[in-house]
Amino acid sequence: MRLLEKLYKVLIVWAVLATGFFVIAQDWVVVAHAGLFVGLFGFVVYRYRHKLGTLLGKVGGRTVPGFILLVCILTLIEEGSAYYFGGPESVVHPNFAINILLVGTFWTIWLLTWKLFLARRYSFTEREALLTAGFSSLLYEASILYSSPNAFILFTGIMVLLYAALATLPMQLISFTGTRTSKSKYVISIVLPYLITWPVALVLYAVLTSVGVPI
Repeated sequence: MRLLEKLYKVLIVWAVLATGFFVIAQDWVVVAHAGLFVGLFGFVVYRYRHKLGTLLGKVGGRTVPGFILLVCILTLIEEGSAYYFGGPESVVHPNFAINILLVGTFWTIWLLTWKLFLARRYSFTEREALLTAGFSSLLYEASILYSSPNAFILFTGIMVLLYAALATLPMQLISFTGTRTSKSKYVISIVLPYLITWPVALVLYAVLTSVGVPI
């Protein structure tokens, strides 16, 4: 647990220093998005996560349809923030509706894998689950993080915390009943949702291109 707490602190300091660099560089798009979603949204949701989770559970959030609806709402909030501050070039697809469809699908697969498999198989504390889910950003955001050494240094801390913030509310609606404690659970929980996303993504791209939507 001490190592986990230290890792959280490292990521927070990393994200703050990176955001400070963007302030100096006057890249207000990244500063606004990181400050609003990772900072404000992430802090508020984490602070009141149990109360919000109880409320969402009472209105059907623990069911699969309710869970998917929550993920879609979170997608709208996060991608809406990115689109508002950064414009079409800051999101996956310039058409905002198509962007929501793509990102919402990918994140739904990511979090449903946690709900339907990982949480039932492996033993995680809440903070372990959130941090492990956050590290999925290293795969989902590979095109940004690995575009250059500078990009990796500047964006990794922010991205990991952003994904952890996204996962906070859904995690309150997941029953963690798994018992396996092998250290491999961390790698599996980062990689497996990403791998499952690929065949879904290929089908989605095929369908969109077949109806004339440019990807």
